[in-house]
Amino acid sequence: MNPSAIAFIIVFIWGIWAIFEKKLALTVHPLNGMIYFAVLGFILIPVYYLIGRAYGVEFTFNKEGILIATFAQILSAIGGLLFLYLLIMKPSAWAVGITAAYPIVTMLAGKYLLKEELSFASIIGIFLVTAGLVVLGMEA
Repeated sequence: MNPSAIAFIIVFIWGIWAIFEKKLALTVHPLNGMIYFAVLGFILIPVYYLIGRAYGVEFTFNKEGILIATFAQILSAIGGLLFLYLLIMKPSAWAVGITAAYPIVTMLAGKYLLKEELSFASIIGIFLVTAGLVVLGMEA
């Protein structure tokens, strides 16, 4: 599948996802929502396993991989919980618009921690996203 098509599908899915996150945050306490996510993630393990087997993925337990996944999941859980609280306090369009700036952090961390290159287009994108944050911030 074309990477641009995949990116478009992800944008659509994440756009709808944010609406469900907002509804969840307005329906249950954010900590309950996080428990629901954890339980559902656990339930999906067999599905991931079966998909992997269908595509010939060999499942291994790699100590470094588990450590990295643990750290990533801790960050994801903290960010997810804070995001649910933010959705209670602000309209979903504002909350998603502001937090969608995380690629700036990713690009800069990639440059300094992973030694990835920042292209001219990426640098321009950082400035444009920052300008968008300023505009969205005026609604706060």
